[in-house]
Amino acid sequence: MSAPTNTQAGSSSLGGRHVDNTDATGSIGAGSREVPLTTHAVDPPENPVTTRPRGPGKGAAGWKLLASIAESSDDAIIGKTLDGVITTWNKSAERIYGYRAEEIIGRPVSLLIPAGLPDEMDEILDRLRSSGRADQYETSRRRKDGAIIPVSLTVSPIHGASGELVGASAIAHDVTDRERTESEIASKETRPARVPRQAHRRTGTAHDRADHARATLSLPEDSAEKRQQQFEDVQLAVFNILEDATADRLRAEAAVKASKNILADLSDAQAEIRALNAELDVRVDQRTAELLLANKNLEAFNYSVAHDLRSPLRSVSGYSEALTDDYGDRLDDTGRGYADRIQAATERMGRLIDDLLLLAQVSRTDINLEPVDLSAEVTALSAELHAREPGRAVRFVIGDGVLVTADHSLIRTVVQNLVENAWKFTAKREDATVEFGTTGPRSTEVCCYVRDNGAGFDPAFAAKLFQPFQRLHAVAEFPGTGIGLASVQRIVERHGGRVWAEGAVDHGATFYFTLKPTQAP
Repeated sequence: MSAPTNTQAGSSSLGGRHVDNTDATGSIGAGSREVPLTTHAVDPPENPVTTRPRGPGKGAAGWKLLASIAESSDDAIIGKTLDGVITTWNKSAERIYGYRAEEIIGRPVSLLIPAGLPDEMDEILDRLRSSGRADQYETSRRRKDGAIIPVSLTVSPIHGASGELVGASAIAHDVTDRERTESEIASKETRPARVPRQAHRRTGTAHDRADHARATLSLPEDSAEKRQQQFEDVQLAVFNILEDATADRLRAEAAVKASKNILADLSDAQAEIRALNAELDVRVDQRTAELLLANKNLEAFNYSVAHDLRSPLRSVSGYSEALTDDYGDRLDDTGRGYADRIQAATERMGRLIDDLLLLAQVSRTDINLEPVDLSAEVTALSAELHAREPGRAVRFVIGDGVLVTADHSLIRTVVQNLVENAWKFTAKREDATVEFGTTGPRSTEVCCYVRDNGAGFDPAFAAKLFQPFQRLHAVAEFPGTGIGLASVQRIVERHGGRVWAEGAVDHGATFYFTLKPTQAP
């Protein structure tokens, strides 16, 4: 690997952008290991170098991996020069100390040191110069908001291309939660003596640690070096176990808190569902009451149509017929024409009343589902129409075996309306043809159609076909009441199907409707 492109005594050789805006590469030493680091300023260079490359692989990929590890660490990782100027700052440093990278890089590290520890960094740097080894201890640091937090700090040297000391890296772990937990545990202990917080310090001279041990456990002044080392090992093991227990407890507390949040959200959701169900019940009750009222009004209307309207209509029809029979010879042609028109109007009114009653009946009558052979029904209707008008030569094409599940009486009304319409609207065709069949598979539904080559209709007005009293042709041209197709739509929809039409003027029409198929026994 090539030598670094820029190494200055006043700048650490960290991969990324220096505070003086020059490109450089390097590593953070941690004992005998070296960990490359990058700052927030730029990505690592394409060909980073270090004096002792021991990372995971060579080239940019290895540097990017190590930089990613440092950037995603939960601990604050900070690089600084020998003068104490901050050169690198990862995301966890932002979280722990509150400074953004652009706020702190290039400023003295003394901003993070509480007022009571003014000479701490000088002592740390002096030890690094003399021993060249990592130093680990617990101390306090100051956040941007002025709060003082306890941290576990590991300081390592940073070497230049020639092995000279050019800076230091600090890895800080926030131990606020751990100390709080230790304090809670210590307050519950019944032992007369406990290890003071200062005994938690893992660095300093062996003499200092021995003094703490003797003061706490009353060790004799002439304890052997072996016993002292055993005590330190046991103490460190206890601290490690305590840290692990604290971490487990924090994870358990986080899990319990998350579970409580989930239960709270679930409770809120259940309350909302109950409220929606209650509102839905109220709406259903309101709609049910409205429907019952509408049905009652419809029954009253049907009674009125069936009795109150038919009675005067029969009188008009009877008197017009009597006028023609008894006084026809006294009437001139105009008078007889008037009488005939009265008779025709009363007959048309009678058919209209019948259709209205049928429309009301299909909306509320009970449906009794059973297998129905529509092919047989259409065949019977074609025979009736030919018998009624034997002079017409209408060709019927009827598909075989069209079986559906429907109410026999109601579905016959559908087929009768559609076939009679096809018969009526082909009256002016010499080669009139009426076709009945199905389209597509019959697995989930049967799509039936009635097609003719008659007068057809303008597709722009197709939506009016199934509305009561909406006619697309004059009564004089094609007689009718405009109720039949509305009845067809209501019957099909009550069976859970659909109905629609396609056509063009003078090119015939096709009416489609869907029903459930008959299940094989």
